Amino acid sequence: MTTFFSRLGAGIVIAAAAGAVGVAQNASGPTGWAASNFDHSANRYSPLVQITPANVSTLQRAWSIHLKPDGYSGRLITDEAIPIVIGNMMYLGSPYGAVIALDATSGAEKWKYQLPNNDIPAKRGLAYWPGGGGRPASIVFGSNAGALYSLNAATGQLNEWFGAKGIVNTKTPEVMQTGMDVPYSILSPPAIFKNLIITGAGTGEGPGGSKGGDGPAGDTRAWDATTGKLVWTVPHRAAAG
Repeated sequence: MTTFFSRLGAGIVIAAAAGAVGVAQNASGPTGWAASNFDHSANRYSPLVQITPANVSTLQRAWSIHLKPDGYSGRLITDEAIPIVIGNMMYLGSPYGAVIALDATSGAEKWKYQLPNNDIPAKRGLAYWPGGGGRPASIVFGSNAGALYSLNAATGQLNEWFGAKGIVNTKTPEVMQTGMDVPYSILSPPAIFKNLIITGAGTGEGPGGSKGGDGPAGDTRAWDATTGKLVWTVPHRAAAG
């Protein structure tokens, strides 16, 4: 059965092409979706061949989930993230403050990690690190509060060997030059290169326009995936004048 996923509001819908079983069995080439933008080229182009102009009209819903927690009564929140799929596991961040792993075939929940202190995972997605240096495969992501998380991909538990028991506070004095309480977040999934987790920054436009003063620096930084330690920084350049 051929499947694809679609982001609709705050839910995930999986559809199946009922008449495409033969195509699925004989398809060759890549499977899965290992990065938010498919790969490091970030063009979001899929080489998968199971869904074609000939069978797209036969797509039917195979399963769906809603990310809204039970008992939640507030307004619905739009989900901007693209799930990643490794093998038969689908990983996604929820705008309601959780990271969830699902069985990609059935939609059954495998694990769920709720971020502390009402924090929210990066709105544009997660990243997958395949492991190395004796460390297991991990799901890594930033957050609205400027934290960098590392979870065991198999269990959803925080990797205690990463940073402070699984979490790195990226709001360091080097970038928070105008005060530690200024908003600073990680909005996009990190880039993964070997054992490096490379992050950007969401520094915000800030109030007051040109008279609002300086905000945090948006330095690009790399963190050791096996420890959480800062490895290098591409420093900002001070404005002239």
